[in-house]
Amino acid sequence: MFHKEKYIIHKDSRIKDFCRVVFWYLLAFVNPRYFTKKIDKLVERYSDDNGIYEAAVGVDKTGMKEVFETGTYEELIELPFEDMMVPAPKNYDKILTQFYGDYMQKPSDAEIEYKSHLLDAYRIK
Repeated sequence: MFHKEKYIIHKDSRIKDFCRVVFWYLLAFVNPRYFTKKIDKLVERYSDDNGIYEAAVGVDKTGMKEVFETGTYEELIELPFEDMMVPAPKNYDKILTQFYGDYMQKPSDAEIEYKSHLLDAYRIK
């Protein structure tokens, strides 16, 4: 296993943390693609071409901030990021405001720690 135990301890509830640890180790041997396929099947089953809402699955801890009116992500524009141009939703301000509130203000250290995944990234050469 490549993940450290501290990444599944959120300290929001001892019971939740206990359950996270137990399930983390029970599911450590299950291929993540299994869950991806399950989520894809659920999305397919409950998708509606005439729906009025769309969502980004598994993005937010609260479960509601990722729900938007249909078409929110549809139109893309190019925005500068460091030394390149990247595609972004035209409604990026609405999306970022819904997720973060005033996203132009730096959050407190406590909020950064709470929302951070604290994941180490590695590049294989």
